[in-house]
Amino acid sequence: MLTSVVEVLGWIGALASFAAYLLFSLNRIPNGHALQAAFLLGGLCMALNGVYHSAWPSAITNLAWCTIAALTLIRLVRSRPFIPAPPQDYPHHPLPLPTAHTTPPACSQAITDNDGAGMEVVVHTPHPGTDIPAGGTPKGGTAVSCAGGSARPLA
Repeated sequence: MLTSVVEVLGWIGALASFAAYLLFSLNRIPNGHALQAAFLLGGLCMALNGVYHSAWPSAITNLAWCTIAALTLIRLVRSRPFIPAPPQDYPHHPLPLPTAHTTPPACSQAITDNDGAGMEVVVHTPHPGTDIPAGGTPKGGTAVSCAGGSARPLA
């Protein structure tokens, strides 16, 4: 009976590890919680099978596999930002909740050149780090690092 359980655990471990690696290699799942949990489960099951059969190289390798997966899971859990859920009885929670489709607010900044004339830069696209397509940087003025948008003279 114990032999059958250990054999089934070994095969479950092999299938979990193989499936996770295959899905990751085909870009079907990211390197995240699911992948590392599958590696942890697979390595643990195969390590138990290796210990039962006194296959020490396999058991030790799979225990190392488990350790790597466990440490990676801990790192992933610790790196996830904590966003508290708003209380159900308080509809206007002070913290904004993340949504699936958000558009950053338009960026608006006034810049001036050496002549005192100004330009207002209004950004409408969510691509930070790109140059301003219209207006550019006034001669001797200040560069604005916003996503693409438009520039117009200040009134």
